[in-house]
Amino acid sequence: MTARAGLTVDDVNWFFFTQLNVNTIKTVMANLGQPLSKTHWIMDKWGYTGSACIPHGPG
Repeated sequence: MTARAGLTVDDVNWFFFTQLNVNTIKTVMANLGQPLSKTHWIMDKWGYTGSACIPHGPG
């Protein structure tokens, strides 16, 4: 996607990941050659916060 926009991965200011654990984020950022300061995570503190983790009753 960055190439289509005429950019490189270094031009990206922020990387947002949803529901990945911190080790996966660290691995992805290392593979991209980007510093962790360009991303953010809360999984290690708050866990999964999406609606899929909310138990639903019968029906």
